Order: sequence, then structure tokens, then C-alpha cells
Amino acid sequence: STQSTGDRCTSMSATADRLANDLHRLDPELMSPPPASRVQTDDIGITWSERYEELAEFTYFEPDEVAALHQKFNDVSGLRVQDGRIDPVEFKCALVLNMNNQAAASISQRLFDRFDTDRNGTISFGEFVMALSLLSPKAPFEEKVQLSFELYDNGTGRIGKHALQCIMLPSFQGSGRLQRAEMCELNAERMLENAVDHAMWHCDSSGQGDSMSFEDYRSFCERNPQNLEWMSIVLNHTTWSE
Repeated sequence: STQSTGDRCTSMSATADRLANDLHRLDPELMSPPPASRVQTDDIGITWSERYEELAEFTYFEPDEVAALHQKFNDVSGLRVQDGRIDPVEFKCALVLNMNNQAAASISQRLFDRFDTDRNGTISFGEFVMALSLLSPKAPFEEKVQLSFELYDNGTGRIGKHALQCIMLPSFQGSGRLQRAEMCELNAERMLENAVDHAMWHCDSSGQGDSMSFEDYRSFCERNPQNLEWMSIVLNHTTWSE
């Protein structure tokens, strides 16, 4: 059966919210782990291996993958200050190391705010694992559609032209289309605006051509999956020396 816009918007963040709630009920020290090279137990004898397994239950990762992310977390959290937390600058640097610089700059703060689930201005280890799970190539495409819509939905259950332009921008930047347009002395900004206008005109089921419901947006993404390539991020590089 077809879901209403309200039901769809409610379900969009269900997985992420469940992960956040489950992560926050774990031992607080899990959220900011010590160096992965050290064998760790807490006061009641829970080992890091057991914690990795618990985290794996609520993400798309296997326990060994969570353990590998532990070292990546330590690397990223030390890009600026070695404090066991990832701040907005370090998060942006991690994206810059693994994707087009302009694309990283355009999405880093919005993604950071989404994954800083306790709103303390930093990303902990648990939040880091949750974020990379939702951005993993293992995450279903449907969840990436939901997450990207949620990032730009202003609370109305619809996204407008500016929001769609922000969603499409990383793909245009990462593919080099904007740069090639500028090299050919074309108006790169206008090229992107035309692409957005075209998408709105063809996908807005209301016929107004100025906004999309979630169902409209999902249809657009299914026909143009390249626009969500930035939603699949693998941190191959986490230090400046790599």
C-alpha cells in the first residue's frame, strides 16, 4: 500500500534513530575509545571485542570491520587535536581525504550535524560507526534516498529547488562536469540550475515544478542514481601521510 507523506517522513529516520538510541545505552566509554592497539576491559569485564560485536548488531558492519574502524576513528580524531573525538574540521578533513574537495566542502557540515546525535559538537566512536554504516556501500540504496531527503527536508515533507541543487552539487563536482563547463567558458552554475529545473519539471507530481515529495524524490533518484554517489563513502585514507 502507498504510504502518506507523513508516514514516509516518519519512517525515513527510523533506522538512524534506532542505531543512535542503541549506541547511547552502551557503556559511555564506548563512545570515545582508547587506542585500538591496547586490550581494554571496563569495570565489569566487557572487552572491546564484545563491544565491537554489540555495535555490529546495529550496523551493516561485521565485528572485524568495526574493529578496523576503531583505528580509523583514532586517525581522524587526531587530524587536528588528539582528543578522542572528531570535531567538524576533522570530519571535513576526513571527507576531503576521500572525495572531491569541493564536494566534501558542500556536504560536510550537514552530515556532521546529522550524525552528532547527542548534539555536543563532536562525533564519538559510536556515532562514527553509525555514520559510516549508513554511508557504507553495504547500506541499501533506499536508506540513502531516505537519508539524503531527510538532510534537506525543511520539515514540510518536500524539498525545493535549492535543496535539490545541494543534493546534485557533489555529483556534478565529483564528476568534473562543472570544471569542464568552466574550461569551455560555459556558465557552470547555470548548467546545474538547468539540470535542477529539468528534474523538477519532470518529477514534481503536483505539477508546480518547484518542489518534490519524498515519492517524487525517490523516483528521481531511482532514475538518476549517480546523484547519490556521494552517499557511499569509504574511508580509505585517514591520515595526511597516506
